[in-house]
Parts: sequence; structure tokens; C-alpha cells
Amino acid sequence: MNAKHTAAGMPLLSWDIFMESYQQLINSSKQVRKDLDALERLAGQHKWNQEFEYQPYLLGRLNAIIVTDAQQQIVWTSHNFESLTGYKLKEVLGKRPSLLQGPETSSEIKQHISEQLRQPAILKNIQVVNYRKNGESYLCEFDIHPLFNNTGALVHFIAFERELVA
Repeated sequence: MNAKHTAAGMPLLSWDIFMESYQQLINSSKQVRKDLDALERLAGQHKWNQEFEYQPYLLGRLNAIIVTDAQQQIVWTSHNFESLTGYKLKEVLGKRPSLLQGPETSSEIKQHISEQLRQPAILKNIQVVNYRKNGESYLCEFDIHPLFNNTGALVHFIAFERELVA
């Protein structure tokens, strides 16, 4: 009978695999909770009058949430942003999400996004080629929602981005 062994020579048991997956799930859940708490703080601080179901966007590894101010400068990103793009939050604070664009990013799509954000309008299912920090391109789809405070003033935009994989 052949048994698989770990690097330490111990038999690899299904329980070991389960515990590793379980620990990853717990850690992910903790990070999702931190992201939800951060979004709730932003919403309260800026008196957002919209409500979103953030959790589905935070659960997938290839999903990211980006919050910009009304001038479209990044003020916060979810924990998944770094794994998707390679950028840490501190590297993109105050920068525009256009830093993810590059040579293969459609100029027509960029213009469309710009026009819609000036209105400001909700953008849904926009597909674009973006670039990771290491220069690798990836196809993504995103939704952008303008966020208004309780007096009706535009205060932020929130973008939900997901990588499209073949």
C-alpha cells in the first residue's frame, strides 16, 4: 500500500488537507470581516445613503473593491485588491484607478467610463484589459456605483472588480 507523505516524511492524511483548507477559510473570513468593517466605517463617516451587499464581492479571491473620492482618487481597497493587481493599498492611495490601464486598454471604454462618471451614472458589467503591478495584463469586469451622502452630494465611487478567466 502506497501512502503519500509530507516533506517531513509523515503520511498525508485527508484530515491534514481539510485542516489546511479550513484554516484558509477562517483566515479569509477574518479578512472579509475586516473589509466589511472598513466599508461600514467609511459609510458612517461619510454618511453614504446607499446600501450594498458587499460580502459576495469580498469572498472570491479574484474580486476586489475599490473606493475613490469624488475626484476618483483611491481612498480604500479591499484585501483582494493586492492579490488581483499586486499593488498594496499604501501604493495606490491618492492615485486614480487608471493606473491599472495600459496599452491594450480600450480608449473607447476609457472614454465611456469617463463620460458616465461625470454624470455620475452607475456602470455595470464593463469589461476592460487592466494591468497588474508586474505588467501582466488581465481581462476584468467591473461595476461602479456613485455614492452620495444624506444631503445628496456625491462623495465617493465604489467599484467592484472581478477578473474574467477563460
